[in-house]
Amino acid sequence: DAIRCLKKMTDKVHITYSTSDRYLEVFRRNPYIDELVPMSRLDYDGNFDIVANLCRYSEMSDKRTIWNRCDIFAEGIGIDIPIDDHEVKIYLTIEEIDGGRKVMLDHCSGKVEGRKWIGIQVDGSTAQRTWPLDYCKELTGKLVRSGYNVTLLGNYRVNWEGPNVSDLTDNNRFGLGCRELATVIANLDLIVTPDSAMYHIAEAIGVRSIPIFSSVLPDLRVRYYKRSYPMWHGESCGPCWDAGCAD
Repeated sequence: DAIRCLKKMTDKVHITYSTSDRYLEVFRRNPYIDELVPMSRLDYDGNFDIVANLCRYSEMSDKRTIWNRCDIFAEGIGIDIPIDDHEVKIYLTIEEIDGGRKVMLDHCSGKVEGRKWIGIQVDGSTAQRTWPLDYCKELTGKLVRSGYNVTLLGNYRVNWEGPNVSDLTDNNRFGLGCRELATVIANLDLIVTPDSAMYHIAEAIGVRSIPIFSSVLPDLRVRYYKRSYPMWHGESCGPCWDAGCAD
């Protein structure tokens, strides 16, 4: 949102975007970014008029517990985003999307034609953001018995292979970086995911999501999303931002 609105304000700004190698490819082909540089190779010295560390700004902001993150990013680079102009987008080619579908089909047995595809992410970035595996497995079985194909995603390998289940967990064994995961998600009708990057990716490629929140209020993440249907049970001790909380 913030980068797109900044670029639309003037064609005289040159935007260099930098992040970790893991996420950089997600931003490839974005027409509002002039240059992509891995953080490991970014040289600040004299190369930029303005440097905005949006991640650090967001984490350090005293508004992070009350504002949506998009609004914090916008404030970080000094712009206002019109309320009706919020949009996130990842730019994939048709060939990339077809490649993502091939990955799913190559690892799925059974009759898949005529069934909708539901994605389930089996793990989150922290323990309190991870939905219990038993629940994920139960949901997988119920969806297959109800006539759906299921694609499983996540870093943790579960080995739940079976008819109408495309088990792509342990992303690295399939060479699935963030952009490749986006090409898989682009072929889903819906993804169920913990509070992670997956529902952001889904929103950016037009796929519906059901993100399951634990410690963070959904409104702080999905307020402007049009295809996100969050679930939050409202812990009595939440919301909080204690990544080490055992509860």
